[in-house]
Amino acid sequence: NNIKEFCGIQKLNQNQISINMVSFSIAAICNLCLDEKNKDYLIKQDTINRLLKCLSVLISSQSLQNVIEIVLNILTTLLFLFDSNTSSKILNYSDQSINFSTLLDQFAKSSNKRLSNLAIVFIDDYIRPTRNAVQSNLTC
Repeated sequence: NNIKEFCGIQKLNQNQISINMVSFSIAAICNLCLDEKNKDYLIKQDTINRLLKCLSVLISSQSLQNVIEIVLNILTTLLFLFDSNTSSKILNYSDQSINFSTLLDQFAKSSNKRLSNLAIVFIDDYIRPTRNAVQSNLTC
């Protein structure tokens, strides 16, 4: 059921889905990612794109304070879904509202410690090693 609710995320702008429902749904999806079969299923269902689109909608239409739990859940879920097959999809995401890598840099400077710490973990543990691997492949 949570996945079905999550699929309706695009309706967030029209206030047809409550912020709480979105928050609980993304938290449930985050928990599902811990199992490898669920993770594979979620990746095949384009969950990464949906999460990034949701993040974009939230950042462009809401005060960050109002949706901080959702943003934290999205970032945590993206961490769990991040691997060699999904890294470029996550790191290179960009639309009219956000560039994911730039957004993480902004989050790392946030006064909200949970958000800044999570962004720093994402950058230090996932983005830098991925970029370093790409750069070393280019120099070989």
